Amino acid sequence: MAANIHILTSNTQWELSIVEELVRLINTSINQQGRCSISLAGGSTPKSVYALLALPTFSDKIDWSKVYLFWGDERSVPHSHSDSNYKMVKESLIDHIDIPAENVLALIEPDQPQSSALAYEETIKGYFKSQDIAIDIMLLGMGDDGHTASLFPGTEILEEKKRLVKEVYLPNLDVYRISLTAPMINASKNILFLVKGENKAPALREVLSGTDNYQTYPSQLIKKDESVHFYLDEAAAKFL
Repeated sequence: MAANIHILTSNTQWELSIVEELVRLINTSINQQGRCSISLAGGSTPKSVYALLALPTFSDKIDWSKVYLFWGDERSVPHSHSDSNYKMVKESLIDHIDIPAENVLALIEPDQPQSSALAYEETIKGYFKSQDIAIDIMLLGMGDDGHTASLFPGTEILEEKKRLVKEVYLPNLDVYRISLTAPMINASKNILFLVKGENKAPALREVLSGTDNYQTYPSQLIKKDESVHFYLDEAAAKFL
């Protein structure tokens, strides 16, 4: 089975379709197992989705005491830094919903990338305990270079098979990031790619239908089956 492709004709429809699906998936998970785990995407693209989800129209449909938030990747900066994915999610979503602080499972001291990655792996294992490690809802973005989370072209983390979380050095930017690995992402029950913009169109074509070249287009590492949904605007879908 191939991944599900959703092409939305307006930004409003794009945001609304994603948020409605999130509400449905969250409530399905809570009904089936009593709780729901979500791994959040960083960057600028999902910010408006989080802001819409935080509005009472949608947030009131969710029992946030049974929702647990994780992060798919993080910049190696303190939580107070303007580049922090945690800070973006806090300001657009967390500050506006009634979620217990203990349900917000952000990375600890991400400015210490190696120790933070190891600690976050233990956080994830602690949440799932004896259960199979499988996030209920994995939100992902995609860069115009085909990266997702912090799985960037040509980086060592692309070959990681055992770790759940790993630090990754980006030599062109001279920075570290921390990311869930491809095996951790692929274990998720539902994966939603949120992709907008004409600049993403060439890479998206390669990710969905190009020859296997994950070192150049890391998003190819992520499974493409019926549990995976791509939410695209018309510009991103230009070459499909």
